[in-house]
Amino acid sequence: MEYLFVKLCRLLEAGFDAEVDARRERIDAHWFANRIARAGINEGPPSSTSLAVDGTDVETWGALRGDASTVEPDGDSEDPPRGASDEAGSSGDRPGGPRRRARRARAKVLGIRPDRRNIYTPDPDARAGHRSSTNSRSAGPYVGYELHLAVQTRDVRWSNGTDRVTLGPEVPNVVSNLSLVPAGTHRARAVVPELLAAKDRGQAIEDVIWDPGYSLCRAETAYHPLHRAGIHQTFQPVTHQRGRRPFPQDALLVDGQLFSRLLPRDLLDLVMPPRGAGPAEKLLYEQAFNRRAGYRYGRLAGPEADGTTRWRCPFCIGLLRSRVFPRTMRRSRRSPLVPVPDGTTKCCSGTLSVTAAQIPMWQRLSFGTTAWRVSMGRRQAAESANSALKGSFVDIGRKFFRVFGLAKMTVLLAFTIAAFNLERVRSFEAKHEALGHDGRMLKIRKKRRVGTWNGLLPAQTPSGSVLTDHPPG
Repeated sequence: MEYLFVKLCRLLEAGFDAEVDARRERIDAHWFANRIARAGINEGPPSSTSLAVDGTDVETWGALRGDASTVEPDGDSEDPPRGASDEAGSSGDRPGGPRRRARRARAKVLGIRPDRRNIYTPDPDARAGHRSSTNSRSAGPYVGYELHLAVQTRDVRWSNGTDRVTLGPEVPNVVSNLSLVPAGTHRARAVVPELLAAKDRGQAIEDVIWDPGYSLCRAETAYHPLHRAGIHQTFQPVTHQRGRRPFPQDALLVDGQLFSRLLPRDLLDLVMPPRGAGPAEKLLYEQAFNRRAGYRYGRLAGPEADGTTRWRCPFCIGLLRSRVFPRTMRRSRRSPLVPVPDGTTKCCSGTLSVTAAQIPMWQRLSFGTTAWRVSMGRRQAAESANSALKGSFVDIGRKFFRVFGLAKMTVLLAFTIAAFNLERVRSFEAKHEALGHDGRMLKIRKKRRVGTWNGLLPAQTPSGSVLTDHPPG
């Protein structure tokens, strides 16, 4: 088995071209892993067109010579390290002088690969990267790989764009696509090509939900390729991505969304709820975002072949009404009646044509609204998959894959993901078999136990005397 495994990995590492399903495909370890992972879910359980994408670290089995904290990540990622904490040991923290720092053995560099990145372990494909903190460890550098998972999640069927949203039926949170790359590899270049190739092969992908680790990448590598393929993205912009941006036409570009120039000034810079806020507190913050969403532009058509889209202002499409614009008063009374600044004679200059480069961070649901929060909550499917692969199902941490090389790691990981998918499908089907027609859990009568003390021994009174069928005497 070891001989055949090594022979297979060598073949997949070199790769070759072949015709699969009337298509010319490049057969390599990456293609093999995605085919194996999807083998147990094709034409089986319910599916959706939305994927939650997230990445997790996979440490190499190779031994590191030196302290792991001295490893210098030299990847090509465009986003800054998340969760990086200041190094302990600052002076003045305790009386009696500055704190001494423990002497650490610097990690030994065993060589430099053609990609100009250092090799710290006997694993030739493992690289240095940065990982965020968890409950069991702090943030810092590590040596190994990064696994990007695309997990199936529920679709958004309908939304009014502010506070109401309808999600599709529940689906099993299986891994439909995966990509294993050396740590520090550019995140968008690691997962976006796989999503585009999967859609080109016929997989239905319409929405991707991911965290700022991907949305921080440049639009040329993340947003534009997916938008051109018809894949929408849902994400949370970080602080430096928010706020008003210059826009040359008759509209305001705020937080990646087009708004009317009549937007009140107090709705320009809004604050998100603090971390750990409860549902009631979140709703208080979201009221302002919901009000602002009423001033959003509506997309009429597009995107065209070059990515150009056409938009109309909220007064023209019926989202808002104003007495200054008599034609809007004929709209439904459900549309809010808002005031406009004095001297305003028209709501807009007509249909607005916008190129793809002008609104790269546009989302269907306005950022910060209640509907956006519900839609963004679907990303928990990817977090659940990462948690299962790091403890509840298996633990793909260090020493789980005792092989060297990206190809061997990918092949072994493919069967692990396939087993995880089968378990998720089994759990999903077992859960829904126990549900009634109304969606509630059926009450299953508990099986009566036999062979207990009450059945084997005669009954006793509270005083300890034995009860018999016939009275004494």
